Amino acid sequence: MRLHSERGGLIVNSVRLCVLLASFPIVFGINVGSAQESSPTPSFDVVSIRPVSPNSQRREDQPDMEVRADGWRLNDESLFAAILHAYTPPAGNASFYTLKQVQGVPNWAMDDLYVIDARIGESDLQRWRNPAMQADMLHSMLRAMLADRCKLAVHRESREMAVYSLTLSKEGPQFTESVPGSKHPIGGPIAGGGEFIPSDSRGVMHFYGVPLSAVAGVLSNIMGRPVQDATGLTGKYDISLKMPSMDSPGQGPSSNTSGLSASEVVKELGLKLVPTKGHVEILVVDHIERPSEN
Repeated sequence: MRLHSERGGLIVNSVRLCVLLASFPIVFGINVGSAQESSPTPSFDVVSIRPVSPNSQRREDQPDMEVRADGWRLNDESLFAAILHAYTPPAGNASFYTLKQVQGVPNWAMDDLYVIDARIGESDLQRWRNPAMQADMLHSMLRAMLADRCKLAVHRESREMAVYSLTLSKEGPQFTESVPGSKHPIGGPIAGGGEFIPSDSRGVMHFYGVPLSAVAGVLSNIMGRPVQDATGLTGKYDISLKMPSMDSPGQGPSSNTSGLSASEVVKELGLKLVPTKGHVEILVVDHIERPSEN
């Protein structure tokens, strides 16, 4: 996924965006600005940020982002992607920000591509390699890196905006509750718990052991506006969701979508998308500069 704007228009592969963001669980907190905190903020030991030439060729098998044994790496991506990684909503049932929920990002932060190689110091390696601590450390370190190298400052607001409410249809849920310990294909971790496998050649996404809020989060970026879980279901579920058609003008249908609308797709699962208004968290970028030199 190259997440950037071109000729003033935002170009996003929504399926890969969902995978990119869903791999990082929600971090609960309030102060997200660049102000000093009372306790030391964990930070990467060494950070290299290198701009990528617009004409460079990228390997197809190269991941957008990598969490490594000794650090984190961004491959040929925008700073906007790093911001999305660093700041996930701490409130409500959203799994991550939709694009409309991030405001104040300059065009160059969408357009310019970078390779970022961030390494963990020896004293932090043991904690970094602890799965229970790594996600929180990564969020803190990414925020510290962006504040230091890009002078990033942000704040959160709650605003009323158009949303979809994900509710049950009269037929009721047409999916099954997960059975602990059952075997299934291995996917990537998703916010809220469980695993997610992106759209396959048949245009089907697979969720295993996930809450409905996680599905709502993925639907949010597909729909282009926040989807809020209002089903009242509190369990963990195995769900196969056909990829809705997202044909772009002049481009024809995508090869990995089902050809169905989003409403048709969720209807097959016994769900409905109801347009409504709701209070949604917005991330506002107050200040950002191009990365300082290494």
